Amino acid sequence: MEKRKQFIFIVLLLLSITLKAQQVDSMLTVYKNDFQQEKVYLHFDKSIYKNGEIIWFKAYILAGKSLSIYSKNFYADWYDEKGNLLKHTIHPIFESSAKGQFDVPTNYIGQTIHVKAYTRWMLNFDTAFLFNKYIVINNNKTTAKPSQVKNFSSIHFFPEGGDLINGLSANVAFLATDQNGKPVTVRGGIFNVANQLIDSFTSIHNGMGSFALDPTANETYTCNWADENGNNYTTKLPTAKNMGIALTGQIVKNKVVFSTTRTADASENFKTLHVVATQNQQEIYNAAVNLTSKKTVLGQIPIENLPTGILQLSVFDNNWLPIAERILFVNNHLHQFFPDLVTVKQDEKKRSKNSFELTVNDTVFSNLSISVTDANLFSDTTTNIFSQLLLSGDLKGNIYNPSYYFSNASDSVANHLDLVMLTHGWRRYKWEDILNKKTPSLIYARDSDYLQIKGKVFTGGSAGIKPNQMMTLILQSKDSSKQYFVLPVKQNGNFEQKRLIFFDTVRAFYQLNNDKRLNEIASVNFQNALPQVRFSKTVTLPQQIELDSFAFARNNALNILIEQLKKDTKVPMLKEVIVTTKIKNAKEILDDKYTSGLFKDNNGYAFNVIDD
Repeated sequence: MEKRKQFIFIVLLLLSITLKAQQVDSMLTVYKNDFQQEKVYLHFDKSIYKNGEIIWFKAYILAGKSLSIYSKNFYADWYDEKGNLLKHTIHPIFESSAKGQFDVPTNYIGQTIHVKAYTRWMLNFDTAFLFNKYIVINNNKTTAKPSQVKNFSSIHFFPEGGDLINGLSANVAFLATDQNGKPVTVRGGIFNVANQLIDSFTSIHNGMGSFALDPTANETYTCNWADENGNNYTTKLPTAKNMGIALTGQIVKNKVVFSTTRTADASENFKTLHVVATQNQQEIYNAAVNLTSKKTVLGQIPIENLPTGILQLSVFDNNWLPIAERILFVNNHLHQFFPDLVTVKQDEKKRSKNSFELTVNDTVFSNLSISVTDANLFSDTTTNIFSQLLLSGDLKGNIYNPSYYFSNASDSVANHLDLVMLTHGWRRYKWEDILNKKTPSLIYARDSDYLQIKGKVFTGGSAGIKPNQMMTLILQSKDSSKQYFVLPVKQNGNFEQKRLIFFDTVRAFYQLNNDKRLNEIASVNFQNALPQVRFSKTVTLPQQIELDSFAFARNNALNILIEQLKKDTKVPMLKEVIVTTKIKNAKEILDDKYTSGLFKDNNGYAFNVIDD
C-alpha cells in the first residue's frame, strides 16, 4: 500500500512538471504571436550637419527576427541639447520601413540634436529600448562650455549566472566606466576579510574583464583597484549565498555547452531543475536536470540553424522559480549578405553624372538604403544596423562602440562580445509574468490604419443636408500630384476617408455635389485624424556622446572653406531695378497654382501632417 502511494505521488509530480513545462511553452507562444516587441534602427544620410540642412533618414522596424506587422505609423521626436522639443514627426510604414526628414533650424546654436524614434506599439513596453541618438551639428557658433566635472570611475561586478554561491567556483565579470559612462582601463586585486590577495585582474577590452573566484562561507571580498588616471578605489564584491545553483555557459563550435552545479546541502527544490533556452521570445530548448545523485550536470544545445542574436539560458528550480540566467550571442553570420556594387560611369568633373549599379545575388526580397557622402566629413561608425537590431536593441544600458562586435569573425572579437553578454542584462520580459500567465497591459493597440481625413459640413442651420449627399475631394501634394475621392456626407455633416497616405503637406479642395446652394452657404472643417501618442515637450536626455574633437575641427575648417569659396565665386550684383505691376492677392495666387475647372475660385483647405 505504501509503495502504491509513493508511485501515485511520483506520477502526480511528473505530471505536474510536464504541465508546467507545457504552460511555459504555451505562454512563450502567446508572447511571440501577440506581444512581440519591436526594434528600430535609423539610417541617416550622413553623420554631421549644418544649420539649414535637411537630415534625411530611413527607419527599419523589426519584431523579433521578422518584419513587423504591428505598426503602420512611425514617430520621431527631435530635441535640442537642453531637452526641449523641436518637432514631433509622423511617417507611414511600408514593408517594415519608413522614410522621412528633419530640417535643422537655420538659427540653431547647439552642437547636437537628439532624436528619439519609436512606434506606438513600442510604448507598451520598456521605453529603455526606444531608439535614441545624438546627431552632430556643426554650426560654427560657440556655445557655453559645460561645467567641469571631477573625473571619477566606478566598477560593477557580475557573477556568471547571477549570484556568488559559497563553495562553488565562479567566473566574475566586471565593467568599469568613468563619470560619463565611457569605459576606462583598470587593474586591481581581490582580497578576503584578512586582507589576503586572492586574485589580481586587469581589464582587457573597453573596461571589461573577468576573474575566477571560489567564495567560502564566513568570508567577504573586497576589490582594491586603480583606473587609468591613477585614482585608487575600494569596492565590495556582491555577498555570496550559502546555498544555490551555479550556471555556466559557453559556445563551442556549433553548440552551447552549459553546466549546472548545486551546493552539497542544497534543498530538494534545487535537486530537480529545468533549463529553458529562448531566442526572440521563442522556446529553443527545454530539459529537466536531475541533481539528486550528482552535484554537476552538463548539457548541450545545438545552435547551427539559429538566426543571429541573443540566446537566453534560464534555470528554474523544481517549483519553476527562476534562479539563474546566462545570455550568449549566437552568430552564424546568417544576418548578412554582400551585394555587388559596380561603377557604370565615373566622372569627377563638377556636376558630372556618376552611375553605379547595385546587384543583390540572393533571391530574397531586399529593402535597402544607400547614402553618398563626402569622405572627408566626420563619420560615426560606432553603430550600424546589425549592432542596433541584433545587440543594442535587446540589452539595457550603454554598449560602447557596438559595431566593433560585428567587425570580423575572430576569436578575440567573439570573446570581447561574450564579456558584453556577461555584463549586460537581457530583460525583454519577466519570467514571473509568464509563469503566472500574465500578459502585458497594452496602452496602445496595433495600428489598424494609417491616417484618416475627417471633417464636418456646417450649414449654419439655414439648410439641412439631404440624404445620400456626396462630396468630391481632391488632395494635392507639394509636387502637384493629386488623389481624388468621392465621399458620402452624413445628414449630421460628418464625413471621413480612411487608409490615406501622404507626406508633409497637402491641400484639400472640395465640392458638395449636385447642390449649388449648399456650396454657397456651407463651411467645412477638416481634421487629419492621425493616430495619437503621448510625447513630452521637455525631456531629460540620456548621456551625451563624446564628440571626436579632431574630426569635428576638420569638418569645421572644411565648412569655412566652402563658405569662403561661395563668397569668392558669387556673381556681381546688378544695380537695383524697380518693376511696377499689379499684385495678386493670396486667393488668386492659390487658385492659379492649384485649381482649375469646376474647382476654380472654390473652397480649399490646406493642412500639414508633419507638425500635427
